[in-house]
Amino acid sequence: MIDDSLPTAPHQYDLLHRMDVLQFALAESILYLDTHPSDPAAMTFYGDIQRQRVFLSQLYDLHFGALSHYSTGGDLERGWLWAQRPWPWELNFPERSDHPESNP
Repeated sequence: MIDDSLPTAPHQYDLLHRMDVLQFALAESILYLDTHPSDPAAMTFYGDIQRQRVFLSQLYDLHFGALSHYSTGGDLERGWLWAQRPWPWELNFPERSDHPESNP
Protein backbone atom coordinates (compact mmCIF):
# COMPACT_ATOMS: atom_id res chain seq x y z
CA MET A 1 0.00 0.00 0.00
CA ILE A 2 1.11 3.57 -0.63
CA ASP A 3 2.36 5.56 2.36
CA ASP A 4 -0.17 8.32 3.03
CA SER A 5 1.69 10.10 5.82
CA LEU A 6 2.66 13.68 4.98
CA PRO A 7 4.39 16.44 6.89
CA THR A 8 2.30 19.56 7.49
CA ALA A 9 4.33 21.50 4.91
CA PRO A 10 5.45 18.98 2.27
CA HIS A 11 8.54 19.57 0.18
CA GLN A 12 7.54 20.24 -3.40
CA TYR A 13 9.82 17.57 -4.89
CA ASP A 14 8.57 14.93 -2.44
CA LEU A 15 4.96 15.76 -3.24
CA LEU A 16 5.58 15.56 -7.00
CA HIS A 17 7.37 12.23 -6.53
CA ARG A 18 4.49 10.79 -4.48
CA MET A 19 2.02 11.89 -7.15
CA ASP A 20 4.17 10.21 -9.83
CA VAL A 21 4.10 6.97 -7.83
CA LEU A 22 0.33 7.19 -7.51
CA GLN A 23 -0.10 7.94 -11.23
CA PHE A 24 1.93 4.83 -12.06
CA ALA A 25 -0.13 2.71 -9.64
CA LEU A 26 -3.34 4.09 -11.17
CA ALA A 27 -2.21 3.31 -14.72
CA GLU A 28 -1.25 -0.23 -13.77
CA SER A 29 -4.48 -0.83 -11.86
CA ILE A 30 -6.50 0.44 -14.84
CA LEU A 31 -4.72 -2.02 -17.14
CA TYR A 32 -5.40 -4.85 -14.69
CA LEU A 33 -9.06 -3.86 -14.30
CA ASP A 34 -9.44 -3.84 -18.10
CA THR A 35 -8.91 -7.61 -18.02
CA HIS A 36 -10.30 -8.33 -14.52
CA PRO A 37 -13.28 -5.95 -14.18
CA SER A 38 -14.99 -7.88 -11.39
CA ASP A 39 -11.99 -8.19 -9.04
CA PRO A 40 -13.18 -6.51 -5.80
CA ALA A 41 -9.67 -6.19 -4.33
CA ALA A 42 -8.46 -4.43 -7.48
CA MET A 43 -11.45 -2.07 -7.40
CA THR A 44 -10.74 -1.26 -3.75
CA PHE A 45 -7.07 -0.65 -4.53
CA TYR A 46 -8.00 1.60 -7.47
CA GLY A 47 -10.42 3.61 -5.32
CA ASP A 48 -7.84 4.04 -2.54
CA ILE A 49 -5.13 5.17 -4.94
CA GLN A 50 -7.51 7.53 -6.75
CA ARG A 51 -8.55 9.19 -3.46
CA GLN A 52 -4.90 9.59 -2.46
CA ARG A 53 -4.10 11.14 -5.85
CA VAL A 54 -6.93 13.64 -5.53
CA PHE A 55 -5.85 14.52 -1.97
CA LEU A 56 -2.20 15.05 -2.98
CA SER A 57 -3.23 17.06 -6.02
CA GLN A 58 -5.32 19.36 -3.83
CA LEU A 59 -2.47 19.61 -1.34
CA TYR A 60 -0.05 20.51 -4.13
CA ASP A 61 -2.47 23.13 -5.47
CA LEU A 62 -2.77 24.67 -2.03
CA HIS A 63 0.97 24.91 -1.39
CA PHE A 64 2.53 25.31 -4.84
CA GLY A 65 -0.13 26.13 -7.42
CA ALA A 66 -2.14 24.19 -9.93
CA LEU A 67 -0.71 21.22 -11.82
CA SER A 68 -3.39 21.30 -14.49
CA HIS A 69 -6.05 23.57 -15.88
CA TYR A 70 -8.67 21.51 -14.04
CA SER A 71 -7.48 22.94 -10.74
CA THR A 72 -6.42 26.46 -11.55
CA GLY A 73 -5.70 27.59 -7.99
CA GLY A 74 -7.65 30.78 -8.62
CA ASP A 75 -10.21 32.43 -6.42
CA LEU A 76 -11.74 35.88 -5.96
CA GLU A 77 -9.30 36.92 -3.22
CA ARG A 78 -6.04 35.77 -4.84
CA GLY A 79 -6.95 36.11 -8.50
CA TRP A 80 -6.10 33.90 -11.41
CA LEU A 81 -2.98 32.01 -10.32
CA TRP A 82 -2.67 29.58 -13.20
CA ALA A 83 -0.09 31.55 -15.19
CA GLN A 84 1.59 33.33 -12.27
CA ARG A 85 3.55 30.42 -10.80
CA PRO A 86 6.38 28.37 -12.29
CA TRP A 87 5.43 25.16 -14.05
CA PRO A 88 6.67 21.94 -12.42
CA TRP A 89 9.26 21.45 -15.20
CA GLU A 90 10.62 24.97 -14.59
CA LEU A 91 11.64 24.14 -11.04
CA ASN A 92 15.25 23.42 -10.17
CA PHE A 93 15.49 20.92 -7.36
CA PRO A 94 18.80 20.37 -5.60
CA GLU A 95 20.56 17.06 -6.14
CA ARG A 96 19.42 14.57 -3.50
CA SER A 97 21.49 11.60 -2.45
CA ASP A 98 18.47 9.60 -1.21
CA HIS A 99 17.03 9.16 -4.71
CA PRO A 100 18.24 6.13 -6.74
CA GLU A 101 18.92 8.16 -9.89
CA SER A 102 21.54 10.22 -8.03
CA ASN A 103 23.36 7.19 -6.57
CA PRO A 104 26.01 5.38 -8.67
